[in-house]
Amino acid sequence: MMGVVLLSKIEFKSMIPVCCMRWGMRGEQMFRVLSLVIICLLGVNSSAAAADVRLAIPDWPPFSSSELPDNGVMTDLVVSAFHESGYAVTVTMLPWKRALLKGEEGEVDAVLGASYLKEREACFLYSQWCYRVEPYFFCMAREKEYEASVEDLCPATLGVYRGSVFLKELAETCLTIEEGNDHEQNLKKLGNERLDYALTHPEVVLYMVQTGAISPGLLHVCGKPYAQDAVHVVFSRRNGKAAQLAAAFDEGMLKLLQSGEYDAILKRHGIDNEALKELGIMRR
Repeated sequence: MMGVVLLSKIEFKSMIPVCCMRWGMRGEQMFRVLSLVIICLLGVNSSAAAADVRLAIPDWPPFSSSELPDNGVMTDLVVSAFHESGYAVTVTMLPWKRALLKGEEGEVDAVLGASYLKEREACFLYSQWCYRVEPYFFCMAREKEYEASVEDLCPATLGVYRGSVFLKELAETCLTIEEGNDHEQNLKKLGNERLDYALTHPEVVLYMVQTGAISPGLLHVCGKPYAQDAVHVVFSRRNGKAAQLAAAFDEGMLKLLQSGEYDAILKRHGIDNEALKELGIMRR
């Protein structure tokens, strides 16, 4: 189809002077006609280049959710990075596993929220990191703390988010693992003393305190971070423009970091070191 359209443009432009002569146009009239045609042709090219990026996001507040301003802090960062590179973004919220499946099948161009897993590279092209996360063990009381090994916490029951990249390795430890549908469910179970610990991100706890879902001071960080992880946008390899989109996104994210807009977006969503200090955490 594009080849047909392009051929038509070339033929059409070559015919313009002839048509104008036959219609008796001279000088200024011919110039106006030519200018109008060129503007129209440029408009067609511009609209074709400005196609939306179809982005799938999981329900993962405060990072991403259709019920949050700008669809959450991480979505805001990603959309802003694409805008820096001249791309519009259409956002769809899906359950995490369905979002990945839609990406694998090429029904969306990109999926937000992926940690690096080698096996995903067969279906996806990874961006540079868009957000750094550090999951901690949270507890009601600091009877035991994670310092060197999860053995420090045993025996205990730990709540882990279903789909977590850490689920498999933690299941092989002395801890009893309970999978939750989301981080919020695990933290509520922890607050009701149905779990000993929950593995989650400080930003999630802060969000739940800010929204009144849990009481301030109810939960505590138990020791050092369990891991340092990076969140990426992954691009479906079924999209022939995956590499182009990934490069555009990385370039836009670099602009956000260099301009200071990245930190401004975090603060606008209530995520900064002053707020995290209340949990005994400093964001690095």
